[in-house]
Parts: sequence; C-alpha cells; structure tokens
Amino acid sequence: MASLSRYAVILVAVASILGCDEDPGRPTSVPGAAGPETSQLILALRDLGATAEVIDIVPQGSGLLSAPATRVQVNGATVFVFEFPGVAEADAEARRVPGILAVTHWIAAPHFFRGNRLIVLYVGTDSGVLTPLQRLLGPPFAGQ
Repeated sequence: MASLSRYAVILVAVASILGCDEDPGRPTSVPGAAGPETSQLILALRDLGATAEVIDIVPQGSGLLSAPATRVQVNGATVFVFEFPGVAEADAEARRVPGILAVTHWIAAPHFFRGNRLIVLYVGTDSGVLTPLQRLLGPPFAGQ
C-alpha cells in the first residue's frame, strides 16, 4: 500500500510539473503538437510566462532521434520536443545521446532534457529558454 501512495504522489508531482490542473477552462492540448505530453509541456511553458508555439512536426526517422519531433518556438528560440511511445523507448534513446553529441557539430551549446516520454533538445544559451525548461524538466541530462 505504501508503494501505491508513493506512486500517487509521483503522479501528482509529474502532473503539476507538466502543468496539468483541474481548471476546466484550461486547454489540455495544443493544436499541431505531436502528442499529449508535448502539449502538456507547451502549456506548462505558457503557464510559466514563456511564449511557446508549435512551428511544425518533423516526421519520425528524419530527425536527430528516432521519434517524431515537434519543433516549438520558445521565447523566440527553436526547441525540439521528441515524444516516444513509452518511457522505456525514451530511456533507450537517451542512452544514445552521448554518441550523438560526440559525432555532431553543434552551432551552439546543446542541452538535452528528459521528462517521462519526452526528450527535449535546445541548442543555444538563452536563459529565457533554459530557465523554464529547467524549471519543468530539471537540469539537462546531456550536453552543456
């Protein structure tokens, strides 16, 4: 029973981090976003006062990682949000990132963030982008 309680606490914490609340007037998805967790991340960024708009969807297999990516403009900068079918798939892909970092020439500092089924990539140093991402997803798991 204690593990069930801990699980419930974790779910509530994740929901609050991703901006889920019980406000019936608040949208639960973003038009054009690749998936539900991507939508929740965008809404949570907006709740923090950031501008966050979907630019387009990069189809699976044509991007840096194996999942489709939603290209999102956050406070004027491009952020790629990769949403995987499950946590296990996101974990497996996250293990590939150090190799990707080693063989890719970056135009600026790359920052890879993790959140449940998401891997989020921001290439740049703008604190107006990094700060809200770190508030929602924690420190980058790879990159600078």
